[in-house]
Amino acid sequence: MVKLGDIELPLVSPVVSPFTNVISLDYWDGSLVGLAWCNAGSPGITFQVVSWDSEQDVRIFSLAEAQEITANEAYDILSPIGTPRLPEWVPSPQPEQSEHRRAIERLATFLPPKGPPSVVLASPDLTKIVLAARSVERDAAVHLPAKDSFPTSQNWEFWRRYLDLPSATIA
Repeated sequence: MVKLGDIELPLVSPVVSPFTNVISLDYWDGSLVGLAWCNAGSPGITFQVVSWDSEQDVRIFSLAEAQEITANEAYDILSPIGTPRLPEWVPSPQPEQSEHRRAIERLATFLPPKGPPSVVLASPDLTKIVLAARSVERDAAVHLPAKDSFPTSQNWEFWRRYLDLPSATIA
């Protein structure tokens, strides 16, 4: 079992994703950065894409414990933008609406994790399936991208081997 806070991911893969509530604050053909919860009242995690395959079908996410905020509290903060879409919401604020911008900025204050990422997982969609998960060991931590850097497929081979994914991973 890989454990992160209250979340336990089995080492046997693939498994159904435990994440039932995801807010993506950065999105490009799929989630890049955001917050996720196993249920609306549970403690959350922050996630960030660290790499992806050449087709961008499978993404490697780093996970860390989030600041104290539940999904329901996050939805309340974002209520000026609209009604959440479950299981994944990509809030689309209108830039000309300062109330929308303030809501995103307020939620973004919860993005800095409590500590460094402690788990990496492979998934084509955080709300559907986890292909593999593993604790981040010291030798792997050096391959995590710098904060706020854009993910690429550059480290894909390292993470594919680290998570023991087949060469031709099909989502």
